[in-house]
Amino acid sequence: MRMCVAVAFALLIASGAGAQFPAPPTFEVASVKANRSGQPLQILPTLQPGGRVFAINLPLRELIQTAYGLRRNELVLASPLAEARFDLEARASAGATPEQAAAMLRALLADRFGLKTHGETRELPVYRLERLNAARLGPQIKPSAAACAPLTVPSGPAAPPPPPAPPPSLAGSLLGPREDGAECPSMFFPGVWSMRAMSMRAFALALERLVQRAVVDGTGLTGRFDFDITYVPESFEVPFAGNVLGGAVGGPFAEPGSGPSSQRTGPSVFTALRDQLGLRLEAGRAPVDVLVVDEVRQPTEN
Repeated sequence: MRMCVAVAFALLIASGAGAQFPAPPTFEVASVKANRSGQPLQILPTLQPGGRVFAINLPLRELIQTAYGLRRNELVLASPLAEARFDLEARASAGATPEQAAAMLRALLADRFGLKTHGETRELPVYRLERLNAARLGPQIKPSAAACAPLTVPSGPAAPPPPPAPPPSLAGSLLGPREDGAECPSMFFPGVWSMRAMSMRAFALALERLVQRAVVDGTGLTGRFDFDITYVPESFEVPFAGNVLGGAVGGPFAEPGSGPSSQRTGPSVFTALRDQLGLRLEAGRAPVDVLVVDEVRQPTEN
């Protein structure tokens, strides 16, 4: 009996050793180049009809976040390459989905950047987005109508220009998490946001770029809303990359602390949330599943 078990176990080991696991999907062709232009405009990894995938002036941190579907606080990347910027031009099959293209991006990062990672859970600072009053919201937020409402573009010498019409070449689907944007054209400028048809979950994700930690939606609000908020941008604010959602580009964009936004006076984002939207951010800590980068290197350009 023992011999039979031993033989069966040996056969199992042998069959496992010879097992063939499917290789991860890869791009048909791909080019990665460092972007040293110093320009603020960024384009998130986008899948176009026909299989073209491209990203412009994107930090390595955001390429990894997109490939793995992570929020900023879910990636631990202690490398001087974290904010190095790259342009990506690649081609997937004509019928590839955004999820398949994201898997191809993961394979490219492993191949070209030597990316090695592991997952773990860490206790991290978070904010919980809550309503100040269960009966009403602030004056600058309202449920979205069926049609996209016009943006509120402030006037005056310190105001940003209105967002440009999206170029036809940018039509496509983002590779990253799908809930991180608005369904209608929206403007994200340091100190001035005008957002249309955005869920509260998406708004919480957008706030993470301002407060630099996870924001958990605790409002209990469902559906989509129109938001208008003005505040004094902090020096650490991360500008939004080109949001290609529903054929619309959310812009314009500027580096933190540069341009007219640095000359404006007004409330902090915390005060603006309270007075303009009837919301608040409560600080706390919570366990967060993170992806830790163990190894990454400068890619060989082609």
